[in-house]
Amino acid sequence: MGLGKTVQVIAFLAGLDCSELLSDGGRFRGLGPTLIICPATLLEQWVDHFHSWYPALRVATLHQSGSYHGSPSDLVESLKTGGVLLTSYSGVIRNSDLLIPFKWHYVILDEGHKIRNPSAKITKLVKKLSTPHRLLLTGSPMQNSLKELWSLFDFILPGKLGTLDAFIEHCATPITRGGYANASTLQEATALQVATMLKEAITPYMLRRTKTDVQHHLTLPEKNEQVLFCSLTEEQTDLYKNYLISENVKTILHDKTTTDGRGRARMLVAVTALRKICNHPDLFTYTADSPSHTIHGDDDDDEEEEEIDENVLEEFGHWRKSGKMTVVRSLLKIWKKQGHRALIFTQGRQMMAVLEGLLQKEDYKYLRLDGTTPMTERQKSIKLFNQDDSYFVFISTTRVGGLGINLTGANRVIIYDPDWNPATDAQARERAWRIGQMKNVTIYRLISAGTIEEKIYHRQIFKLLLSNKVLDDPRQRRLFQTSDLSELFHLNEPIDGASTESDRLFGNSIVRKRANADGGAPGVSAVFEGERVEYLVGRRLGRSGGDEEVVDDDNYVLSKLFSKSGVSSAMIHDTVLASAKVEGHMVAPVHRLARESAQESMEGIKKSRKWCWKPTF
Repeated sequence: MGLGKTVQVIAFLAGLDCSELLSDGGRFRGLGPTLIICPATLLEQWVDHFHSWYPALRVATLHQSGSYHGSPSDLVESLKTGGVLLTSYSGVIRNSDLLIPFKWHYVILDEGHKIRNPSAKITKLVKKLSTPHRLLLTGSPMQNSLKELWSLFDFILPGKLGTLDAFIEHCATPITRGGYANASTLQEATALQVATMLKEAITPYMLRRTKTDVQHHLTLPEKNEQVLFCSLTEEQTDLYKNYLISENVKTILHDKTTTDGRGRARMLVAVTALRKICNHPDLFTYTADSPSHTIHGDDDDDEEEEEIDENVLEEFGHWRKSGKMTVVRSLLKIWKKQGHRALIFTQGRQMMAVLEGLLQKEDYKYLRLDGTTPMTERQKSIKLFNQDDSYFVFISTTRVGGLGINLTGANRVIIYDPDWNPATDAQARERAWRIGQMKNVTIYRLISAGTIEEKIYHRQIFKLLLSNKVLDDPRQRRLFQTSDLSELFHLNEPIDGASTESDRLFGNSIVRKRANADGGAPGVSAVFEGERVEYLVGRRLGRSGGDEEVVDDDNYVLSKLFSKSGVSSAMIHDTVLASAKVEGHMVAPVHRLARESAQESMEGIKKSRKWCWKPTF
């Protein structure tokens, strides 16, 4: 992500156009009509890049934000002899009757993981597009399961990975099963062999680069990514515990029909409720029709926070009610003084409104982006933030602002709440750390310790390790047991610096507390620059030497944040993934059995190809 896929594609198309070579039986000379499908937010960005890198090529946009005033059919027809048509994924659905029968020279999917669901309508439609050449661009080819990788390859090279059923049986199931810590030796060995063979099968058709691969060419600034485990406030803890013993949760845990439609609906309601409590208790306790449910905008009260009366403290969404909000407030105060600029990502618009209330109260100049932002305004806001240093914060929902856009004007990132899909958070992180960034980047992921958010983060790690097993290195350490439903609905409370569940799983990635020089308990600095940091637990960073503090250093920020009880621990995210790689050799008999099983799996995939003349979705 952020390595110039867009520019590479434009350079490739420009080369084809300039070559004037005949292709496809003489039907096209040079570059024929090309369809590029991307998220709507990126349409203008593609147009700008074409104008910058190859202005000679005609580029048209099939979207309401485009400048063409004729009918969609006239626009498509005008490209018969060549040119590039840009449209969104929803545009393909709306105009499928025009786009599917048209004879395209190239079809290119940007953020191609949009078709990761084999049964989605958009997936079925793009696989029907008539073209001999297909390209798919994505920084996250596999996000939740191996089935998604199959769906992408079924677009690029139909039949290469067999039918979906055969792929799940012979590849996805053995690889996933062998990734659990309680898998047998043979299951682990078989998973390694199948993953190795699958990687060999797909490598010729996948050009995969990471920032590490090209670091010596780009000289990207450093990235420091920390996971902060935040404590709940007393109000949040009470709400959380009470909900765990509610009738809804009891029904979920005891009803054996949880897998049916009603059971899944109850599960979704419960998970959503717990996540709201973790974010801010008011999101759970207030209802839309409550007379007191108002989110305040600009606040004209100039009094210091310590002097705010009790009535103001009871306002909807006040930062004191939420442990994570308290951490955000402290981080922003520190970064403002250090001269940094920040991105804040959150999952939903309700929480985004609460965070905006904090920004307004603190009088921070900011810009916002979510699904309600008009298309014509999105790129304007992005450009304004990157060009105007007076804007301190850019706040966005993760799924809208975390996809494909450039926000290198910021060098500090907060991911307020985790997504079940690890690629969603990774995409958000990459908005700042990419080509064009000149400053070192720090990312803080906020997790409510011991809650469902920590379980979600663990699930993210499992999915990332599964992806790495196929795309990177088949040898990955097994960290997780097969999960039980009851684990989601349990609160593991860290007590006074006691380890969280993540501490126990990822021990070598944890920022440890440091004892005082006299051997006593870690010291607590309750006041930092006149304000109390209330929800960051008393853990401190050890320094390598010298007593001088560097006030622009990330360690300095963490040491100040950890000055008072509230954060259970901090974890270095990249270290978790790096430490999962293992070395070693299997015992010969196990290796032989595993390899034989893996070869049978690959044969099963090949045999299923004969059915791929039928639709595989």
